[in-house]
Amino acid sequence: MSNQEQRSKQFWGEFERLIPKLAEASAEIAIDQLDVAIKRRIWETYTTADLEPLKRGLPYDSAYAKFRAKLKKQTAQIDLSFEGDLRRSVKTTKSTLGQQIIFNAEKQTDKARGIEETWNQKIFFASDQEAEDALDFMSEFFLTGIDELNKRYSQSA
Repeated sequence: MSNQEQRSKQFWGEFERLIPKLAEASAEIAIDQLDVAIKRRIWETYTTADLEPLKRGLPYDSAYAKFRAKLKKQTAQIDLSFEGDLRRSVKTTKSTLGQQIIFNAEKQTDKARGIEETWNQKIFFASDQEAEDALDFMSEFFLTGIDELNKRYSQSA
């Protein structure tokens, strides 16, 4: 076997070994990026996956607003933050439906689903733009890794 054939065989062996790892790393980093984007949208811009204001911009009900005010919580807009349990319990994950937020406590899952059902809004899912940005990032990361692998092979040839 010639040196060129040995290098080619070595390259393809390394390629086959590293590609699945590169794909997995790309997906994990993209999911982390998506997690940050979803949390920022929900708890900083107070919008749904369809980019509508939470509860369609309606204020808190007057009795609940008074209750929140008594506890020195803001009442100007719906913020999904009372004790912070919902926010602290979120985790972005892959599912057959795509990327979505799951909760590490059943109580928080029930609370989130109840909010979505009551307001008839999709909140704890990625928006189209968030999903597209994560996929773009994943593709770019993966292709950059392939380029680096190719450079490594080219330099050793």
